[in-house]
Order: sequence, then structure tokens, then C-alpha cells
Amino acid sequence: PRYQQWTHGVEALVAEEHKQLDGFTKREKEAFVDLVLSGLFDSVRSDDGKSKMGAYRPYQHQVEMLERGTRDGTPGIVTSGTGSGKTESFLLPILAHLSKEAVHWPAPLAPLDDGWLEKGKRFKPHRANEHPSRPQAVRAIVLYPLNALVEDQMVRLRKALDSPEAREAMDHHFS
Repeated sequence: PRYQQWTHGVEALVAEEHKQLDGFTKREKEAFVDLVLSGLFDSVRSDDGKSKMGAYRPYQHQVEMLERGTRDGTPGIVTSGTGSGKTESFLLPILAHLSKEAVHWPAPLAPLDDGWLEKGKRFKPHRANEHPSRPQAVRAIVLYPLNALVEDQMVRLRKALDSPEAREAMDHHFS
């Protein structure tokens, strides 16, 4: 059987009547939706060119996992077939939490400097330019049982977090 789609697109999560991101401010919701529609989910620009809309609606189980994963004490498990969106089911809550936190991070003390990667340069900690008030912590650990799956997922994670569109969304919403 076909997987049941949610009644709305991802962009609808910003609206007050949708409670999947309960406890998120409008700004936090907008940052999350913009990031998700910049690589994790395909999107199209609205007619006015100012906003994005999902190219398709997420599956119901993805939205349910987003809701569960953004609330304390409500873990969940998704078991379903290949191509059913299990990756999005666990990435959506992670990206939601990161977006919620990142909109409040202070700007770096100085621009990121990767010059130390050049031959003959001294190592410089990557986080050296971060503001001291930004909390340092591991936010998520993702484990995969097969190397082949890791390679496939790395491509998807790069598109979701390191594509030009994702970088644009992060530059717009995060410091």
C-alpha cells in the first residue's frame, strides 16, 4: 500500500494551528522549514519568489516523528519499507532542534578561518572563533549498520546541510 501523506506541505508547519512544533517560536519554525526545504525535501519557489513550498507533501509518519522527536519523553520507532522516508523521520526532529537553538546563537567573534589547512600552517581549532556563550555539546549521534548505507546517507546529509541552498538558509536565519 502507498504510504499516507500528510494533509499539508512542510511549509504549513509554521502556521499556529499546526502543533507539531509546539514550543517553537515563529522565527524558529521559519528557520527550520526554510532549512528543510533547502535540501532535505525538494521545494519550489512561490510565485512571488520570496518563499519556498514543498514539491510534495511529507508522509504522515514523518510528521508524527517530528512531533514526537521535538517533545520531551516521547521517543518513537519507525519501521517501514525502502523509500518510505525513514531517514527524514529521524532527521526532521534533529534539524528542528538544531534550528530552534541556532537562531539564538551569537555571531562568531571572527570569520571562520580554514587557512591552517594549507601546507605549512599551524593547526587552529575550528571552533576558536565561536562566542563563549554558545553552548558546546553533541546534539545527535547517527549510527548505520552498513557502509553502503553510510555512503548513501552522506550524500543526502550533504545536500540537506551543505548545499548552496542550505547554506543560504543558514546564512539567513543563523548567525
